[in-house]
Amino acid sequence: MSYRLSSKKFARVKEKIISYMKINYNIKKVTFLDYDSLKKDSDRIDSESDGIYYPDTRKIYVRAEDRSYVEQLITLLHECGHVVTISNNAHNYHIYYSNSFAKDIKEIKSNNSRIDLIREEIVAWEEGFKLNKELRVNIPWNIYGVEYRGSMITLIESLNFK
Repeated sequence: MSYRLSSKKFARVKEKIISYMKINYNIKKVTFLDYDSLKKDSDRIDSESDGIYYPDTRKIYVRAEDRSYVEQLITLLHECGHVVTISNNAHNYHIYYSNSFAKDIKEIKSNNSRIDLIREEIVAWEEGFKLNKELRVNIPWNIYGVEYRGSMITLIESLNFK
């Protein structure tokens, strides 16, 4: 099964998600940038990152360069998943995340913090997929899941559990 988007459909779907997040979760800004611009604007971004959500400013950034429309939407949905998770107060990891997130993931020292980060990411991926269905974006699980699993594998490998 494939999921293709024209530039027009991408723009429509992207705006639908952004509007929903602004109305329902008071998101202030969503920006799609190339990596260099994203890096300039974020001290928490690394070469593995495709997006980031800042709870303190209520802004979402998505890396656009060298990524398909589908990959960009999946990242947007995932970052929106962080918004939903924090808004629903699903757990309190966001306190750590927003106040003391390591600039480099390798700086995270405790296994408990590593586990909290993994949990936060899993919940955000799941909430993003729920939004995908709720907003009728309709990216199939077999496509969304590839990004989800790939991202989680990269994260887990980078955490250097001891």
